Amino acid sequence: MAGYLDQYGRRDARREKLIKRTIAAVLAVLLVWGLTAVLLHNRGENHQVVRFLDLVQNKNHPAAYRLFGCTGQTPCRDYPYEKFLEDWGPNGRFGSAGSHKVVRSRACGTGVIVTVAVNGKDEQFWVEKNSKTVGFSPWPSCPESSLGNLVLDKMADWVRF
Repeated sequence: MAGYLDQYGRRDARREKLIKRTIAAVLAVLLVWGLTAVLLHNRGENHQVVRFLDLVQNKNHPAAYRLFGCTGQTPCRDYPYEKFLEDWGPNGRFGSAGSHKVVRSRACGTGVIVTVAVNGKDEQFWVEKNSKTVGFSPWPSCPESSLGNLVLDKMADWVRF
């Protein structure tokens, strides 16, 4: 004959186990989400700068110039194609952009500042978030950042590219 108190506490133990499993699952989901946010933060903008440098390396200067938002028919007012070639052409100050690697990126207002090691020297690019046009960064670092961007940027500093 089963005793009256044999089942005492089993329901509480099951509920406690369920609560612990739920908390562990929520923490695991948050951890995966956080890591994904850090690793994929500014991914499109980083890729756009690498694409630009690959075009320069392959001497496809007209296509690289288009990533600056300019074309031969409608050149940029302050950056004509001739000046672009002075910077990015074979004899330009950046050379052929032979070796390049994204070092870091920082979201800043409507764009992202992407720092790339080009031929061993750090260069900063600005990529507009909406149009994905590439340009030279107007600032060495973002003058103002939101708290969310600051947190993601600090976390991204821990995870090097």
